[in-house]
Parts: sequence; C-alpha cells; structure tokens
Amino acid sequence: MIHPVTEAEPARAVDPVCGMSVTLANAKHRADTDGRTEVFCSSRCRERFIADPQAFPPRVAKAEAPGVAAGVVAHAHAHGAGPGSWTCPMHPEIVRERQGSCPICGMALEPMTVSREQPVDEELVMMTRRLWVAASLAIPVVVLAMVHGLLPGASSIAIQAALGTPVVLWGAAPFFARGWASLVQRSPNMFTLIALGIGVAWSSSIVVAGLAWLRPESIPAAYRGHDGAPVVYFEAAAAITALVLLGQVLELRAR
Repeated sequence: MIHPVTEAEPARAVDPVCGMSVTLANAKHRADTDGRTEVFCSSRCRERFIADPQAFPPRVAKAEAPGVAAGVVAHAHAHGAGPGSWTCPMHPEIVRERQGSCPICGMALEPMTVSREQPVDEELVMMTRRLWVAASLAIPVVVLAMVHGLLPGASSIAIQAALGTPVVLWGAAPFFARGWASLVQRSPNMFTLIALGIGVAWSSSIVVAGLAWLRPESIPAAYRGHDGAPVVYFEAAAAITALVLLGQVLELRAR
C-alpha cells in the first residue's frame, strides 16, 4: 500500500532480501531489472539480489518514487571478506571463518559470500532439532505444574525434574554458551538474561526437589506454597527455553 509522502516522512522502499525500509533519497545501492530499479540497504543485499533476482520478488513499500519498486534488503557486511567467511548482521566488523554466534550480541552469523545455492544452515538445523525435543518435554512439565492434584506432590516434582532437566541442560545449552561469552566479552546481551533466568529457575528447583525427597522439613518457607507444598519452577525454565528456541528458529528462517 502506498501512502502520501510528507516532509516529515520521506519516500521509502522495502529492499527484496531482508525487508528493511530504505529512504530513497539516501539509497546508495541500486540495481536495474525488468525495467524497474530496486534499492538496497547494503552492498550485501545488492549482491544477493543480482545473484538470483527471481528469488526476490518486489514488495509494496511505504512510499515509492516513480520507477522504483520495493525489495528486500540484507544486513550490512564488512568488505573484502574471503570465501567461507561469516559475519554478524548487526555487527559487520565481526568476521569468522566458520559458522557460530556473534560475541557481541549473540546472533547467529551468516555467510558473506553469495551463491545461487545457499549452504545448509547448520544453526537452523540445530535450533530446530532442539526446539522439537524441548517442546515435547516442556508441554507435560507445564501441564503437571498447572493442573494441581494430577499426581502426588513428590511424584509430580520428580517427573517435572526428570523432563525439565534435559530441556534446560541440552535445549538451552547454546543460550548458556552465548550468555557466558557475553560476560567474557563484557558485552551483556539478551542471552545473558535468558541464561540467568533459566539457570536460576532450574537450579533453585533442583535444590527444592532434592530436599522434597530427602528432608522435606528443611525446605525454606519462601519455597513453599500456601498449602505448605514445595514450589518449583521447572515449567518456567522449560517453557522459556522452548519459546526462545522457537524465536531463534523463526528468526533464522526469516533471514
């Protein structure tokens, strides 16, 4: 849909690879194809488009100028990278020889070289596998936690611990690694908070679960409900892990 352009809202177009909105007056990267001009946010977007224009159909922009169609842009990348180089969409100064995560923001790196046949996204494959396993284990944990009286207290806690622990220790392993890397780099990011939240919820619950079986009377009042039953947060740790994995999968697919 095209909107009228005002002085406060300059003409803009959407680039055909990542969907970023580009101000037409400031667009430095352009390409002509099929009688129309595409604009891009970076040289990386332009390179990907030129490699296979048919893969990026035009999209409706907020405001188009005559002869300029919308497209989708990619993220800005460093120049002069060799083959097999990977970089961060948000921090182009980060260049690595293999796929991984950005030490600054934790985002998955993407290839800098352009080809018609994109390589298998190992990050997406890994996150998708973890998502399916985490979700299948997290759902029963949430059900046990929400439906009181479904099982006896101690048995319910034991099952939640058994199902929730693999979700946290295996499913959330990439988040703990990125959270630790952010502390080492002294650059806290969202993975710092995610790792902290999941880790505290799980570790405190493990302690309470152990006490519930060994010495129930020693559980602090702060970790007991109104009925005196032990309170654990395995469902919170498992659900957060599954939801963050879902977000990562959706983000990687969008890229």
